[in-house]
Amino acid sequence: MKISAIVPTQAREPYLRRLVTCFSAQTHRDAELLILDDSPAPSPYFVEARHGDARVRYFYMAPGLSLGEKRNWLIERATGEVIAHLDDDDYYAPAYLETMLAELEGHDFVKLSGWYCYQVRERFLAYMDSEPDAVDAAKAALLISTVEPIVVSPMDATMREVLANMRWGFGFSYVYRKEAWQAAKFPAMTFKEDIYFLAELLKQGCRLKCLRDRRGIVLHILHTTNTSRLIAQYAPPAFLLDELFGAAIAPFLQDAVEAS
Repeated sequence: MKISAIVPTQAREPYLRRLVTCFSAQTHRDAELLILDDSPAPSPYFVEARHGDARVRYFYMAPGLSLGEKRNWLIERATGEVIAHLDDDDYYAPAYLETMLAELEGHDFVKLSGWYCYQVRERFLAYMDSEPDAVDAAKAALLISTVEPIVVSPMDATMREVLANMRWGFGFSYVYRKEAWQAAKFPAMTFKEDIYFLAELLKQGCRLKCLRDRRGIVLHILHTTNTSRLIAQYAPPAFLLDELFGAAIAPFLQDAVEAS
């Protein structure tokens, strides 16, 4: 089954080479990568076509569309039966698309509810689990943002509610059937467009699934030029980065450090 990976991007030139590296290394080969860039100028990397992967399709347009509109624009041009979101600044291990496609079997939509994240500023590895059993069991929380110091706090009722709501948010791991999108397109919004899209899928009666990443198929990266904020429960030792993601992760994180 063909997967169309879509990436709306803006002013993220330092990350685009690694994005293509992640895509080209995917074990699921029946795939294409569609990138819509509305930066002030086209990407030199793509204009010069230095990546050498014919499955990559790069589009440039002047700024003006919301993030939701950009996602719709890309999906309209996708040729795959399945749509996968890739963030331009996250690391996707080679088995990512293959794993998510297998999990989509019998469903219309699948995403991660538990994943590893890495805060570049403090070089801090964490794991967030928004499944109900993990939210209920948590006694403490790691409050992680892009530039502020990491804070350890007792898990109160408010934080439990926020963490539980994260279960369906964070569109970096959304994978769904294109036919499901036909009935529930993204709203013309730049913030929380993924949540509204998901709510529409639920309204349409789509079969949704969440799963925990236990193998290290994605590393969600928090750096100074993005806006993510997380409530995580676990702080694995940093040496697990190599155990989980292998040697490929080192140059990727170095790029993130240099771009921050």
